[in-house]
Amino acid sequence: DYDELIGCCDRVLVLYDGAVKRELVGAEITEHALIASALNIHGEGAGPMQGEGA
Repeated sequence: DYDELIGCCDRVLVLYDGAVKRELVGAEITEHALIASALNIHGEGAGPMQGEGA
């Protein structure tokens, strides 16, 4: 549950395809950031995060 993570964590490491793709700290830990990171996307309508698929 995202609300539980947001409420109890100071730092979250998000894994994608077996590797850490993003570190969220403090106020960066939002439901939107968690979902976007878990799906390996950033920004609105953007493609994969940097370093992927190149």
